[in-house]
Amino acid sequence: MQARSLLLPGFLILQSASAQLPADPVSQASSEEVQNLLQWISQHASEPAALSQDALNRTALRGLIQEGRTGATWNDPAQPSPPAPPALMARLGAASAYVRTGVLEEGPVQELREFLTQLPAEVTTLILDLRVPCPAGALPGATLLTELFLPEKTPLFLLVRAGAAPALQSTSRPPVWTRRLWLLIDERTPPPAELAAHLLVRHASALSMGSATSGRLSEYLDRPLGEGVSLRLPSATVFWPDGTRLTGQTLQPAVAIPARAEARETLLSLSDPAALPGRMKEQDRPRFNEAALMAGAHPELITPGAAPVAPPPDPVLQQALDLQETSTFLKLDEPLEIKRAGTGP
Repeated sequence: MQARSLLLPGFLILQSASAQLPADPVSQASSEEVQNLLQWISQHASEPAALSQDALNRTALRGLIQEGRTGATWNDPAQPSPPAPPALMARLGAASAYVRTGVLEEGPVQELREFLTQLPAEVTTLILDLRVPCPAGALPGATLLTELFLPEKTPLFLLVRAGAAPALQSTSRPPVWTRRLWLLIDERTPPPAELAAHLLVRHASALSMGSATSGRLSEYLDRPLGEGVSLRLPSATVFWPDGTRLTGQTLQPAVAIPARAEARETLLSLSDPAALPGRMKEQDRPRFNEAALMAGAHPELITPGAAPVAPPPDPVLQQALDLQETSTFLKLDEPLEIKRAGTGP
């Protein structure tokens, strides 16, 4: 759309119906421009009280929380976090198993340890689903999970809590699973599980699938702020053993698979391991046109009372299973047979 002009005494104003400001003009300005604008506003502000140190501090705090990049969020007591779905463990075919983690605490992890110990040797692939939204928990829960897969005394990460010295976290038990490990991740992966994913990719060569994590590797505490309101603040930071900061670093999946929210929620709602294999099969959709033609009805009308169409399988888990079946069919897990060339007759 072309711009049109309005001629006013002493002014020429251009208007455009399609003109819009950038999403964040301030972030596009240079540091020098920001300083010059702040000085100009301080000299000519219509309300000088808005530039007092107290007002500036309040504005900065409000902006940091709204921007969402610091990890600090408002905690609304009227909207408590929903409980995490319980863990789910099941065989999927002859050569794979599926585990949906719950809260990473001693009890649930011990149940997972027992499940892995009982898997027969023909199960070559473990699919570990870390996409379960859980209330923020303690980061050492990542150690409980990763020591199921890593050698004993493996240095994992440095945990720095507010007011405490860095504490090195290491595995303390021999592993119970050393075969192939695949991880399902996304932006809702909670901090302890996200930290475990970083560790397993680095130390166990685990293959990650899904979408990128949030990078908010921290623990949290609630601090009152006014009546009936509290602020949830990050209270811990994670570093690699060499001192490289890990908090704030997202984990990009090796195999990017777009999520399908409805299918993911259906998968998370399952509590019976026996129902999982059936949820990984595509259901034939009702062919209403054919049924209507056979009944002599209008082919474009859906028969009232028809059975609802089941949601499709979760695409992330489904593609992981497809990859595992292809690997088994092509015998990619079997060692290569090396034959010496013949010397001839």
